[in-house]
Amino acid sequence: GTFVFIIPEEFAKTDVTKLKWYSQLPKNSILVTENGNNLHQLFLKSVNRKFNGEFPVIYVVNANNELIFFSEGYRIGLGDALLKTIKK
Repeated sequence: GTFVFIIPEEFAKTDVTKLKWYSQLPKNSILVTENGNNLHQLFLKSVNRKFNGEFPVIYVVNANNELIFFSEGYRIGLGDALLKTIKK
């Protein structure tokens, strides 16, 4: 699969390839700069959720276009839960 990272438009002026975390992304990652949160709103609508203002928002969609993981905001254990879902 491919990891798609939606970057808020305020980062559009930043060369993210020079940021520390960029080199740690999976090789099959795509960075998308979003103007106006349209894609984010489309995702929320498709999973019948409302945004409560907490980033990061993480969606994992399988090959059948089924949402298999959703998370909003930072929480302890998020990375482990995400890895467990991806490995399934």
